[in-house]
Amino acid sequence: MRTSAFDTVFDTVVIGQANISKVSFDLAVSSILEFARLRQSHFIVTPNTDHILQLESDGELRAAYADAALVVCDGRPLLWASYLLGTPLPEVVTGADLMPALCHAGAGLGLKIAIVGGPPGSAELAGKNLVARYPGIRVMWTYCPPMGFDRDPQQSDFIVRSLNELDVDLVFVGVGAPKQEKWIHLHRSQLRVGVLLGIGAAIEFVAGTLPRAPKFMRRLGLEWLFRLWQQPRRLFIRYFKDTFFAVIVLRQLLKK
Repeated sequence: MRTSAFDTVFDTVVIGQANISKVSFDLAVSSILEFARLRQSHFIVTPNTDHILQLESDGELRAAYADAALVVCDGRPLLWASYLLGTPLPEVVTGADLMPALCHAGAGLGLKIAIVGGPPGSAELAGKNLVARYPGIRVMWTYCPPMGFDRDPQQSDFIVRSLNELDVDLVFVGVGAPKQEKWIHLHRSQLRVGVLLGIGAAIEFVAGTLPRAPKFMRRLGLEWLFRLWQQPRRLFIRYFKDTFFAVIVLRQLLKK
């Protein structure tokens, strides 16, 4: 079980090395907004099959996951695996869906957000789109860090200082996994913000620079196929490796 700072207990479902919070989409949104109010730099991770594979051999990533207040099910293969293992998760809770939903729900609260990541220009464009769609949301800062920023202490200090000076409630970090999770875990204690949320490609979806799969493909668990069609060179090897996710689930099933 995972306990939040406001005394809510989340049951968890074990898939591989990940303890995934057993929460609905609505509960995830309301919990994250409450975390933002508490201003304790809570860390949210959104695992997919690629994360599950990396957790098998990456101790730093496992440490980052252990630091998270909420671990949500970002992908239908994880949902299907939870049913197969006899510990069903309520539903899929993707980072791509959480970003707009949190801004929609937080607009009336005057939520202050920052967007860090994405290709050059996409964070700024995503911020403009969010303000246009959800009047009341306050985009305090957008920033696309340069390649290798996570190995540059000056860059990290600049990001931490900027976020602290702006008194941000919610920070969307989309610099790719496991980089975003490790960076957040390493610097979380230095940050005076409400929530840090690793969201991957969600910045590009909101910016409109990367089209998202149609809803029917998402419902069928075929969003990966749409993304592979978009970015075959970048994603082919990753998705090929993801077939080993089935091995992890089968191993766990046999142990049970």
